[in-house]
Amino acid sequence: MAITSLVLSIVWLFGVGSLLAIIFGAVARRQIRSSRNLQSGAGLALAGIIIGVVGVVGLGGSIALGVTYLSPSTTRLQYGQTASFPLLSTANTNGVASMTVQSPIGPTSSSTHPGTAVVGATVGMCATSRGMQHTPLTFEFTLLLQAGQTVSGAIDYTTPLSSAVTELGPSKCGLGFVDFTVPTTARPESVEYHIAFPDRTYIWK
Repeated sequence: MAITSLVLSIVWLFGVGSLLAIIFGAVARRQIRSSRNLQSGAGLALAGIIIGVVGVVGLGGSIALGVTYLSPSTTRLQYGQTASFPLLSTANTNGVASMTVQSPIGPTSSSTHPGTAVVGATVGMCATSRGMQHTPLTFEFTLLLQAGQTVSGAIDYTTPLSSAVTELGPSKCGLGFVDFTVPTTARPESVEYHIAFPDRTYIWK
């Protein structure tokens, strides 16, 4: 049982092995004491218990970190500040390392759609060390108005980015624009950007 305890503590099995190692180790040590030390293996049992405890604590820490990482969160920034994305995120996987949103301009009356106006925001992006060449991207920008309304953005990344395919080299940065069609009386409150994994919202105001 002492040997089993040590083996289970090393195997770990997502914490199950660690828990069983503690149980087997405790039983082994009790049997050894009952035998008045005629049985050997007390050191192995103790090692199994110690490593098992470390494994259980490590599992608890991993779960706590996972819950913290995966829990939705909101980061609030001022216009012009840069948001850096987690290494394990949809944005980073797509090659986007960081983003900066400048104060929106407008609303400017639309000549093609009476009663509406356009609000534009300049967005800067920096690529990861892999770059963003030919990588399909999904940009989820939202403009929050003072009346509590929200408007989705249309991306106008022409140089060096486009709405479907980016051509930004490794660790390079570029500027693009996001346009929002709003009522002529609208007043912009903030620009929001959302990434799906982990659930993160970045708000520039």
